[in-house]
Amino acid sequence: MTVAVLLRNRRTLAMTDTYILYLAFTDILLVVSLPFWTVEIIKGWVFGSIACKIVGAMFNINFNSGIYLLGCISFHRYFSIVHAVQMYNKRRSLSVHISCLVVWLFCHLLAIPDFIYLSETYSNGSWQCHYDFDAKTTKVWMVGLRFFYHVTSFLAPMTVMFYCYIMIIKKLHGSHNMQKTKERRAMKVIVMIVATFFICWVPYNVVLFIDTLQRLGAIARNCVIESQLDIAISITSNLGYFHCCLNPFLYAFAGVKFRRNLLQLFSDIGCISRKTVRKYTKPGSRPSMTTMSESRDMFNSGIHGCN
Repeated sequence: MTVAVLLRNRRTLAMTDTYILYLAFTDILLVVSLPFWTVEIIKGWVFGSIACKIVGAMFNINFNSGIYLLGCISFHRYFSIVHAVQMYNKRRSLSVHISCLVVWLFCHLLAIPDFIYLSETYSNGSWQCHYDFDAKTTKVWMVGLRFFYHVTSFLAPMTVMFYCYIMIIKKLHGSHNMQKTKERRAMKVIVMIVATFFICWVPYNVVLFIDTLQRLGAIARNCVIESQLDIAISITSNLGYFHCCLNPFLYAFAGVKFRRNLLQLFSDIGCISRKTVRKYTKPGSRPSMTTMSESRDMFNSGIHGCN
């Protein structure tokens, strides 16, 4: 629904909406790869080594792209509000597409180890899609990739998001040009975004970090602990991946303009009557514009126009 609504109104998209469109495509591609891993759990990897490389790389590319696009949205909102940078001309709109392309290419570079080392391997009585490292360097590679993941796919994006949203909250709180109700709404959405990211991804990264320490020998190896870590990684990774299903609600459905366009789309395909659309899109329901130069983009993306 997010993709359908945004593409239907692509000529009037704000810059943040464009990021959200790319984020929606990324999340869809990430979810598309999940059935392959489900089959692997049930029957083992039955798709061959080439599919293992492609699906594994695609999963990591879209996972990293989603994280970095969230960082781009945060960075864009930071400039729009804190520095009141106007972002509505065609040149800056083109910069959004270029930024998303750069993110996509960078995530392909991060996936090079997947293309090289992922392979169909026979382990514990079934075929699995795993990294196939040399026996002497397995530990070095695994630990190195783990720390690289912690920095590039969690700590760096989280730091950017936290800094940007903290500065936005300070700016909104100190602004005398905004109504208090809009300020509270904006802060509520920002806190919800950061809290959701934190709740979904911190448990997985903590468990993964503990597992990495055990592989390094910093924590004594124990069969019971290893078994519990395997279960914890499975549970917390699912919680993290669920975050991509929450993104539309956090970044699109919260916006008044998006909900209005969604109702219009439902009306066009005959799901609801035009009377219902008019009821929820009458002039009194439109969000008012503020005097701050960044307000238009924030209304469009759902920061000030939320309930």
